[in-house]
Amino acid sequence: MKKYFYLAMMALVVIFASCKNDDIEMKIGNAEITVTVDPADLFSGYNFMDTEHDISVAETFRTFHSENDMFIQARTLFYSKESGELIDSIVSYVNTTNEITNTKKISSGRYYVVTTLTFATKNQNSYWSLKDKERLATAKLQPKTKYSKWSVMSQSVDEVSIDGAVRYVTKPKPVGVLVYEYYQNFQYVSQASYGTVADNGIRALGILTQSTAESYNLDPNASNKFNYKEAGKTNQWKIVKWNEPTKYDDSWTFFKTNLYGYCYIMEPSVKLTFGYSLKGEETFNPHGEGTYQLSAGKTYLAYWDYFQVGNPYFGIADNNHWNRYSTPTPSVTLYEEPYKNWGASKATVKSTMQSRGYTLYEEQTDRLTYNGKNKEIASIYAFQDSKLWDVTIGFNASTASVATLRSYVQNLGYSYLDTSTENGVTFYFYADGSLSTMVAVYLNDNISYVEYMDYASLASSSRAMRRSNGDAEGAIIGSMALKNIPQSIIDRLKK
Repeated sequence: MKKYFYLAMMALVVIFASCKNDDIEMKIGNAEITVTVDPADLFSGYNFMDTEHDISVAETFRTFHSENDMFIQARTLFYSKESGELIDSIVSYVNTTNEITNTKKISSGRYYVVTTLTFATKNQNSYWSLKDKERLATAKLQPKTKYSKWSVMSQSVDEVSIDGAVRYVTKPKPVGVLVYEYYQNFQYVSQASYGTVADNGIRALGILTQSTAESYNLDPNASNKFNYKEAGKTNQWKIVKWNEPTKYDDSWTFFKTNLYGYCYIMEPSVKLTFGYSLKGEETFNPHGEGTYQLSAGKTYLAYWDYFQVGNPYFGIADNNHWNRYSTPTPSVTLYEEPYKNWGASKATVKSTMQSRGYTLYEEQTDRLTYNGKNKEIASIYAFQDSKLWDVTIGFNASTASVATLRSYVQNLGYSYLDTSTENGVTFYFYADGSLSTMVAVYLNDNISYVEYMDYASLASSSRAMRRSNGDAEGAIIGSMALKNIPQSIIDRLKK
C-alpha cells in the first residue's frame, strides 16, 4: 500500500509545478529586523508509533520528506498595525528543522509579524496558497490538496515595535491535527484463522464530514479563524478504496485487507461519519457518527475493525484500541513455538531450552542442536556475533508436509507475505503482526522446514545476502530461505 501512496504523492508534485506562490514586492526601510524562526513544531508533535503494526508516523514524515527532496516553507509577513497593510515579507525554503535566521530592512513602526510553516515540494511550491495577502483583515491560507497529510501548517503572530536594529524569535505552533487511519479486517475471505467468515461485500471504506473549513484567517483579531464551505452540505474528505483481490495463492485460505493512511484536519471541531460502499455500489452506508473537539498539534486515531462490536473509534492516538484475537490451538502439536528472544546469548538459550524439557544433541560455536520433542526431527538455534537470530525446525516430510506446516504456521497467527522458487525449492514466507519475526516454510531433500528469523537483523545487516552455505552436517539449518529470499521480501525488510 505504501507504494501506491507514494505514487499518489508524486503525482501531486506535478500538479504543484504550476502553482508557485506569487512573490511579494520588497520595500527598503530605515530600520532593521532579524527574524529567527524555529520550525521544530511543524510536525514533531504528531509523533505516534503504532506498535501493533510497526508503523511510525514521524518516520513516515521524515523518510518521505527526505527521499523526495521536499522542503519546509517558512514565511514571515509584516503588517502595519495602524493601516493593516502588508509592508514586507521573508520567505525561506529549508530541508531541516533547524532554526532559520534572516535580516530585513524595513520602515520603523509597529507591526503584526505573522509567520507560517508549511511543507513544500522540491520545486518550492507550498501545499498552501496565500490568498488576499495585501491586508491582514483579508489574508488567509488555503490548502491546495485538501486533507493531504502534507497540508499540516503551523502559525505564530506577535505585535512587534521596530525602531533601529531589532531581533525577533518565534516558534510557530500547529493549527490542525493529523489523523492516522487504520481499517482492519475488511476483506474478501473464505476462512480466517479465528473463524469462518463469508465475503462481507465491502469494497470501499471512508469517513465523511458535514462541516469543512476551506481556509484559515491570519488576522489575530478575527472573530472566526476558519472559513467553512456552504453550510448544510455533506462533503466527502477521505475515502480509501480497495478492490476485491483477483490474484493470490490458492492454498492460502484468506486474503486479509488492513488499510492505513493519513489526512490533515484544520478545523477544531468536526462531525465525522464512518461508512462503506458494497461491491458494485456507490452508495455510502453510514456506520458510526460522532462530533469531536480536536486539540491542535495532536495525532488522532481513526480505527475501524469489521469484527468489532459497536462503532469505530476516533480519538487521541494510542495503542490501546486495537482489537486482538486469540488463535485456536492446533489439534495436533507438530512443534512448540520456539524461543525467539532475538539477540539472546547462547547461555540464555541453553538455560531456557533445558527448562522447556529439550535435550541438547550438539553444541557448536554458532549453533545449538536439540532433539525433537513433538513431531519434529530436531531444532537448531543459530547465533551471529554470539546473538540469537535464527531457529530452524526440521520434519520428516511424511510426518509433516509443507502444506500441513503452512496451515500450522497460519493458525499460530502469522500472515503470508510472498512465495519464491529457487533451485527447485519453493519457499513460503510469513511474518508476525509486530514484524519482529519472519518465517519461511519449505521442502528440501524430503525434509520439511520451518525457519524463524529475526526480522530486524535481516533489515539492518542484509544478513540474507552474505550468509555462508554452512556444512553438510548442518543440513537442517541450511537456511535455504535466507540464500534465496526473494527481492520483494528484501525490499520490504529495507523499508
